[in-house]
Amino acid sequence: MSAAAAKSRRARCLRAVTFDFWGTLIWPESALQARAAAVAAHLGVEEAEVARAIESAFLLHTETWRSGREFGLNGLIQHLRQQFEISSPAELRSVIAAPQLLSASRPAPHVAEALTELRAAGLRLGVVSDTGFSPGTTLRQLLSEHSLLDKFEPSALAFSDEVGVPKPAATIFQAALVGLGTLPEETAHVGDLRFTDVVGARALGMMTVRYRGCHDDLAGAEADMIVDDLSQLPSLLLEAARGN
Repeated sequence: MSAAAAKSRRARCLRAVTFDFWGTLIWPESALQARAAAVAAHLGVEEAEVARAIESAFLLHTETWRSGREFGLNGLIQHLRQQFEISSPAELRSVIAAPQLLSASRPAPHVAEALTELRAAGLRLGVVSDTGFSPGTTLRQLLSEHSLLDKFEPSALAFSDEVGVPKPAATIFQAALVGLGTLPEETAHVGDLRFTDVVGARALGMMTVRYRGCHDDLAGAEADMIVDDLSQLPSLLLEAARGN
């Protein structure tokens, strides 16, 4: 950590922490095969055709996300409607948003213990996350299934499909801050991506922590702190909470 970053860290009194979802709280596994199979069965078409359509939609999603706009599940459904006959978009949405399609994904090691320790110390916790093809409603269910949802303030769950913009836009971070009732300088953000997590949080004046246990992002601005295991997080953040 640079001397300037260390000085800034000591000057803050931490009251809350926000977390990225994918690659931070939850380690993702590809849902392409399961999603393609579910959509193909629902529409009565070949699974391989659906898989190709979803893969092409993901390329559009990535391009859109990089430009700072939301694509998400609505974008996927619109893309599928251009290639298949879809009588009920609402029913298709339910098929794609089914939590069981994400069953291969799993909580990050030591995440529950870290969240419990932070809450026990009096810190308020939130989520700031881009959603991809799984909406915020599904991600809440996934957190609940892994007994993590109750660690967070319900009003501080900011998902890009609900806010309308992805990170690094200030709006999505601000939505969580309002729910937490804290100022940016009183809040840390933990995430795995420099371009979205570090850049977005830092622009508002939040403390930044890059978690590289799942994915080591090598391009872009570095965070104030780096952790390889979430078990390291409480001691670092609690030191900041004490203003040390």
